[in-house]
Amino acid sequence: MKQRKIFLGSFLVVSGIIFFLRNLDLFPLELGYASRYWAVILILIGGSLLIENQLLKGILTGGAAAVLALVLWSSIFNFKGFWKSRVTEISGFPKSAKSYFLSEDFDSTTQRVKLKIDAGVGEYTLADTTTGYLILAEAYTNFGDYALKRERHQGYDELSLKIKPESVSFGWGISLKNRVTLQLNPNPIWELELDAGASSVDFDLSKLKVEKLSIGAGASSVDLKLGDLAKELFVRIDAGAASLDISLPKSVGCKIESRGALASHDFEGFMRKGRDYYTENFESSAKKIYIDIDSGVSSISIHRY
Repeated sequence: MKQRKIFLGSFLVVSGIIFFLRNLDLFPLELGYASRYWAVILILIGGSLLIENQLLKGILTGGAAAVLALVLWSSIFNFKGFWKSRVTEISGFPKSAKSYFLSEDFDSTTQRVKLKIDAGVGEYTLADTTTGYLILAEAYTNFGDYALKRERHQGYDELSLKIKPESVSFGWGISLKNRVTLQLNPNPIWELELDAGASSVDFDLSKLKVEKLSIGAGASSVDLKLGDLAKELFVRIDAGAASLDISLPKSVGCKIESRGALASHDFEGFMRKGRDYYTENFESSAKKIYIDIDSGVSSISIHRY
């Protein structure tokens, strides 16, 4: 078995075990600050490169991936910059969750909109239904306070949806709640920028005229459904340890540029030319989608509907 597959498989298995046990409330994701053991990864990878025995090489490679999973999740859930708040480890009950209904009105002068979403952690859904508002956001969270800001520029409007985190107290069995459902107006041309962090993202963009989509997916699960309403759509994804599932219409030609030595990918209906991937109708199609993916230890699936 190739070392890359061993590494990726071991990483995903250990990550799955961590989150499975977390869902059962058996232990918190802080994992005792395992990030201090990051140097072990270098030792194991170095050892796998020095030995010739394939069995030992595979064991060391799998061990390095397992330690990486522990270090990665420990770092994410203990890094103050990630939470953007002070986290204290005391027992107690989480603050009551609050509901938010945020909106901005649409008028015919709004032709182009740039929407920035600072997700951080949580569940984010873009519903398959549209709205008469420019944007309608429904949030439910015990993590902080949401704010929707609008700025008008010459030629476009800029929207910013952010959460201002509060200090969070963790105890056994205590978890964060942060769920956001979005609806967008179908009339303007959209440019979306999403900092997903460690979130679950499910965006159905098939009924919107989206020309640019940028997603930073550190350790996220991202499901995208793209449409054919724009002549050209440029998609840029930076993924760390993420799971990506992208659907795109058969009526549109598509080109994929994918970089990631440890990434596992499945590009259904694509032909490879050099380092890039193309649909067979890429040259002849009047509408095109360009997907640029820079990934770490990720699983990427792209298929057509």
